[in-house]
Amino acid sequence: MTLPASRNTTYAAGSQVKSADLNDIQDCIISSKQVARTMLISAPEGNTSQGVGTPVVLSTIGRNWSFGTSVEFVYFPIRAVTGDRITGWKMYINKTSTSPNTITAQMKKVDPATATVSNVGGSATNSSTNPGFVTLSVTGLTETATIGFNYFVQIQGGGTTGDGVYGCEITFDRP
Repeated sequence: MTLPASRNTTYAAGSQVKSADLNDIQDCIISSKQVARTMLISAPEGNTSQGVGTPVVLSTIGRNWSFGTSVEFVYFPIRAVTGDRITGWKMYINKTSTSPNTITAQMKKVDPATATVSNVGGSATNSSTNPGFVTLSVTGLTETATIGFNYFVQIQGGGTTGDGVYGCEITFDRP
């Protein structure tokens, strides 16, 4: 249901609003809340862990994280509003070598009361020996954002210098 492009009824001050018009307004409000939405998280918004070996580095122009020889993580924070229902995610990567090393991505959440990190849904992996752009994705999630919880998608490089991640996409709605 959508509101008409022009006003069908003009109301004078103090007159009653027709129930059909109120129903149309209510339907529009409800439908706008339930629309599927997409959140893009660019590479510079990601954070990294630094361990031993060649580190993960953000390119000089901030377009991607480039993995080194160490098996490091990049974390993409999800800016969810309480009540948002996360339905899926995609991670955009570039494999630059023919190495069969596995790149793995997983959505996670942190419970603030216990500081417990848990997986949300399944993980997505790529161990292809074919270089090129790849999308890792998980769909079918029904994770409702809860006040105080932190949500993020974590990607782990496979230990091959040059493989990189360009960003993350979150799909969600507001039921």
